Amino acid sequence: MAKIILSLFLIAALGGCVAVAAHDTAPGDILYPFKIDVTERIEHLLAFSPSAQADLAVYLADARLQEIGLLVSTGLLTSETSVKLIGAFDTEAARAATLVGKLHAAGDLLNASRNAEKFQTELGTRIAEFSSVNTEGLAAMQTLLTPIIAHVQGTLDTVSALNGTIEGGTTK
Repeated sequence: MAKIILSLFLIAALGGCVAVAAHDTAPGDILYPFKIDVTERIEHLLAFSPSAQADLAVYLADARLQEIGLLVSTGLLTSETSVKLIGAFDTEAARAATLVGKLHAAGDLLNASRNAEKFQTELGTRIAEFSSVNTEGLAAMQTLLTPIIAHVQGTLDTVSALNGTIEGGTTK
């Protein structure tokens, strides 16, 4: 029995160490799949309240955009990676919008507004960062970045409208 408990403890400790090491990875890093497939799924399972779920979705959507920024700044963004990251961004953005809408519908205007405002701010920040990237001599990066900026702007417009609805006290 003691060996089983020790084994479980060691597995949990090793998993925790890998999760910590994977936290700041980017696409292409060896631990990135662990970050996406294990750590973030566990985070979703541990976000119990709708507000915590919305917080996490906003955080993860922004994380995908930050990863795009990192890959652009290093010249490593590819068309394939761009499509995958935008797809992952869209999944989390839709989840965030749905959860904010549910918070609003449930009358939790404080958390609905807080999450919508945070998402709106993060999207605006990423658009500004992407727009200011010096891609001189990196035509391939500019070709990839231009539609990403337009896509994120569309999401920002949607989130801004949702936030306006919440702040206006109206319901959809």
